[in-house]
Amino acid sequence: YVFVVVAFACSIHALETPGEEDDKQWLTFWIITFILAILERLTDVMLSRYDDIYYGLKLVFMIYLVFCRGADKMYERFRYLFLRTATFLDWLDRSIPQVSLFRPLVLPASKEEESL
Repeated sequence: YVFVVVAFACSIHALETPGEEDDKQWLTFWIITFILAILERLTDVMLSRYDDIYYGLKLVFMIYLVFCRGADKMYERFRYLFLRTATFLDWLDRSIPQVSLFRPLVLPASKEEESL
């Protein structure tokens, strides 16, 4: 839990500072953490046989992500996957206009607002 508190504090700090480099690091950290949490849920029975090894490796991995800017390095290494996913989501958004995934919900203007 120490890593979550440190990462949370660093994420808030990154949002308050100008520039995007630290934002990318912490957004990528939270994405990786989320993916790990889902994988743990899906494979918890299998991982229970290797608790000591898995959690030791996870601890080392989290130290790398938090203190060595590992999330930023992983983003640069696997950037093409992020870009392909973004391209797919853009295509999906254009293909199904009724289901707007990324455009904000805009309610139609009332008659009074249109006349102004």
